[in-house]
Amino acid sequence: MSFKRFLQWSLLFLLLGSGLLISCGPSPEEIAATEVALTAAAVTDTPIPTPTDTPTPTATPVPYDLSVIVTGEEDAPIVGAHVVLAEVVDETGSQTTDDVGQVFWYDLPGETVNISISAQGYFPLDVTDSVEHGINQITISLERDPHGVLPSEACAPGERLLYIEDFQDGKAQGWEEIEFRAQGWDLGPFPDAPGDRVVIHHADNDGQVWLQDHKFEDTVFRLQIMPQGRVVIVVANDWVVVPYEIEEGTVNFSAYSVFFDPGGTNKFRAQDPFRTIELGGANPILRRGEWHNIEMSTFDGTFEVWLDGWRILTYKDPHPLPAGTVAIQVWPSEDEGATAYFNNLAVCELTAPFVTKPTPESQ
Repeated sequence: MSFKRFLQWSLLFLLLGSGLLISCGPSPEEIAATEVALTAAAVTDTPIPTPTDTPTPTATPVPYDLSVIVTGEEDAPIVGAHVVLAEVVDETGSQTTDDVGQVFWYDLPGETVNISISAQGYFPLDVTDSVEHGINQITISLERDPHGVLPSEACAPGERLLYIEDFQDGKAQGWEEIEFRAQGWDLGPFPDAPGDRVVIHHADNDGQVWLQDHKFEDTVFRLQIMPQGRVVIVVANDWVVVPYEIEEGTVNFSAYSVFFDPGGTNKFRAQDPFRTIELGGANPILRRGEWHNIEMSTFDGTFEVWLDGWRILTYKDPHPLPAGTVAIQVWPSEDEGATAYFNNLAVCELTAPFVTKPTPESQ
C-alpha cells in the first residue's frame, strides 16, 4: 500500500471514530431536561417541621396541714393537754399542747380527722371533723370536771408541779398495785359522790404501795384521805426500798412516815435495819367519814407535816434521808366495814422553805 493510500484510510477511521463518540453522548434534548430538573430542585422550599406542644407540668397537690387549739373555761388555752390524732399511726400521732394550748400535724393522709383530747381537770372529748387542702385550724373546748384537780390548783405560788393524779380517768398512773387491783386496792366512785373516782382499800389485809419510777427531792406531797371505821392509814415521803450504804452499814429501807391511827397521829424517821426514831409533834385524831388534807414536805433537811392547814410536826434532821418517792399504806383492821379512801395526789417542787397551801378548814 502506498503512503498516500495509508493516509486516506487513517483519515477515514478518525472521522468514523469521532462520529461514534458524538453519537454515544446525551442528546441536546436530554441535556436541556436535566438542566431544568436541577434548577427546579435548587429552588424547592425546605419543608417546615410540624410543631410539638410543650407538656403542661402536673400540679403538686397541696397537703392537708392541721393545727388544734385546746381551750377550757373562758376560752383560756389548756397547756399540757393530751391530743391524739387517729390518722397518724407513728409516735407523732400523740402530742401535748404547748404554752398556747396548740399542737400541729403536717401532710395528713386524708380529709377526715378523728381527734381524742384529755386534760387534767377536764372531761375527755372525741371529735371527728374534716379538713381541706392547705392549713386548717380547729379549736376544741373542754368541759371542766367538777371533781378533777387543775394543775394550777395542785401547787402553791412558787412551787412547780411534778406529779398529779385525781383518778378521774379510772387510772392510777405509777401506782401498779392500784392499777391491777392487787393487795386489796380498788379504784372506783366515792359512795357519796358517784362522779368522783377515788382509791379504796377495805382494810381486810395489809396494802402497801409506792409511786413507781420517781424520786423527789425538796418537795411537798399533798393528798386527801378519809378513814371510815377504825383503820390505820400511813403516808410516807422520801420512801427508798433500794439498798444503799451509810457509815454504819447497808440500809435496806428508809422513809419519813406518818401513821394516822384511830388513837392519834404518830410520826417516824425509819432507816432499816438501824434505829427508827419517833418524831413527836402534835397528836390529832382524824374525824371519821370526813376528808382531810395532808401535806408532807422535805426541804433542806427539814421534814414538816400539815393536817388541814395546821402544822403538826417540824423536824430538822441532822442526817437527812436520801431523796425517794412517796407511798401510802393501810393496815388490816378487825373493825367490820373499815375502809380507807385516798384522792387528789400531787407532788410539787420547793425552792424555799415550805408554806402551807390554805384550805377551807384552815381559813
